[in-house]
Amino acid sequence: MEKQEIIHIDDLANVCGFFNSETPVNNHYGCDHSDNEEKELMQKVNGEYDYAFRHNKHSDKWLFVAKILGKRKFSSKRRVKKAVKKYNSTDFDNNNIKKYGLKLQGKCFSFSCPLCYEADEEYCEENGIEYYHDMVVVKVELLKELER
Repeated sequence: MEKQEIIHIDDLANVCGFFNSETPVNNHYGCDHSDNEEKELMQKVNGEYDYAFRHNKHSDKWLFVAKILGKRKFSSKRRVKKAVKKYNSTDFDNNNIKKYGLKLQGKCFSFSCPLCYEADEEYCEENGIEYYHDMVVVKVELLKELER
């Protein structure tokens, strides 16, 4: 079994090359790793990314997504939502939506990090470490690579 270390998510963020503090997402705790599953839709406004549709009250997120899907008009939001569910979500990725001034920004959370897994209170106790919220278990080899 590979050696593992229990650390706080902040300590991992200090050495992680995927950590992004230059985003408003999650109080500047962004993650640029493609396998991170917690993401927020961002829109380019005045050259910088911000939460999508925050600055345009008249924009309707669902109608915008429908436009991306190639439909000009839907009779109701319900139909748009149905179309979005049918749409193959693998096509709705960062590369596909960049042309619309959008991107999916990952969020750095202990429960969604693709490089580690969350350590619970029991796991920390078994390993003689005081438990704090957002403790994670990281492979020592990976941690050494990130620290380089």
